Amino acid sequence: MVYGLKSIKLRIRLIWRILQIGFRAYGNPVIALQALIKTGKMRNQVQGNQFIPRFLESNNLHYWSPFCPGFPSVAFDNFIENELHRSISFRSSAPRLMTIIFSITSRCPLQCKHCFEWDNLNTPEPMTLDDLKLTLKKFQAFGVDQVQISGGEPTVRFDDMIELVETSEPETNFMLLTSGYNLTRENAERIKKAGFVGVNISLDHWIPELHNDMRGSEQAFDWAMDAAKNTRAVDLMLYFSLCATRSFVTEENIWKYLELTSSLGAGFIQILEPRAVGNFKDKQVDLSENQYKILEKFFLTVNNDRQYQEMPIVVFHGYHQRKMGCFGAGERYLFVDANCDIHACPFCQEKYGNGLVDSIPESIERIKSSGCQKFAKAVVDI
Repeated sequence: MVYGLKSIKLRIRLIWRILQIGFRAYGNPVIALQALIKTGKMRNQVQGNQFIPRFLESNNLHYWSPFCPGFPSVAFDNFIENELHRSISFRSSAPRLMTIIFSITSRCPLQCKHCFEWDNLNTPEPMTLDDLKLTLKKFQAFGVDQVQISGGEPTVRFDDMIELVETSEPETNFMLLTSGYNLTRENAERIKKAGFVGVNISLDHWIPELHNDMRGSEQAFDWAMDAAKNTRAVDLMLYFSLCATRSFVTEENIWKYLELTSSLGAGFIQILEPRAVGNFKDKQVDLSENQYKILEKFFLTVNNDRQYQEMPIVVFHGYHQRKMGCFGAGERYLFVDANCDIHACPFCQEKYGNGLVDSIPESIERIKSSGCQKFAKAVVDI
């Protein structure tokens, strides 16, 4: 982690670079500064009206979020230009996407209790590698800063995944979303060489037996631990995703989870709330108000209290979703399933088009007109 004086120096470099991009975009330093201030206020609202006093350094890039490209890079410049355009428009076209979550397979060796793809799991592979390449090419032509390669379990289609990323446009950041299955040291080196900048490992408990029970495999915890070590060994960004279920959310569990993931070298923890879809369909899975408060307090404390500056940065979508609305549904991200069908997010499962055969801009407009099925469209009051 980068914190203290180094963090201050890095923040100055970041602000100067953002101003340079703003000058280039607006041709007016006053407007560029206004756009920077508006963008900064939005970021502070997402993080609880405070700034995170640290950055993750990985492979010579610096991150404040796993969803924003690392600085310095072409992808970072494109991302900032797009965020400034959202604040004060300087072109006629709509803002580009920040992220797509791109499922390349429905196959998976696990049987997770919370799997949102449960109804489609292990069905015959619908899309060829060429189909995936064409779909990705269309999204990159529309504009996307980051692609999260997902599944199923994407590493069961490892060679196709490598070729898909190797043949893509280089300006996009690629992340791997995985259970840890098949992420050996050799495969970690291969994904880095192909162009991945980070790995997001799903880990649902700090107690091995309870994680394995959640995942339906006695090997799941060991896969996750080995994958984490292999990810850090090749200097890729490591972050963990937690499905924070009713049975998990206690003060003890969330802080023990932080200790474990920090010891593994994680830069981020992403907290996801369970949704009644897939294998959780028709089940009462929503957290209680008290459990939400536990997560909110944890999120704000770890990110803003300087005694935790060596710990992973926490991403908790539920915080800004309740206060500002959802950034999915084509606003900043969307989900493309293994059939290349386009959805607002992995949990909002209505189809709004197909990435292979339909117009990407038209599909996104359909999603935006409908919005998130759980939370309102994001509206930033700045």
